[in-house]
Amino acid sequence: MRKKESSNNKNIWLLFTLGMFLFFMLPMAGLSDTYEPNTGHITGFIYESDGETPFRNSQLILEEFVDGKKTGEVFKSNVTDATGEYRIENIPEGHYKGKIMVNNKHYKIKRVDFFFDVIAEETNYVSFGLKRRRS
Repeated sequence: MRKKESSNNKNIWLLFTLGMFLFFMLPMAGLSDTYEPNTGHITGFIYESDGETPFRNSQLILEEFVDGKKTGEVFKSNVTDATGEYRIENIPEGHYKGKIMVNNKHYKIKRVDFFFDVIAEETNYVSFGLKRRRS
């Protein structure tokens, strides 16, 4: 009887250890970003005005600027889904002007420009809340 308990305890300990290893290591596998040389990423969420409800069918667009002038390079994110998440990967390091495109008649986007720098091998996390148009 004693030998069976000892064997069960070892099995439980082994399963516990394996479970903890997987619990801590698997999420890290999804967090490792891969970058092309001299590029970075931008990711985040677009929300409705409450800052919690994901905004669908919107898109972040970036235009590259060098010495205060457009270069013609444009980068577009995915169109947001039910989560409101957007992502642009492997953006060359540099200075960018961004804008949000919305496909929803209840939201009117005034000219909202924002500038930021993409740094090589870094991910920028930027989220937005859009204000609903008055009827």
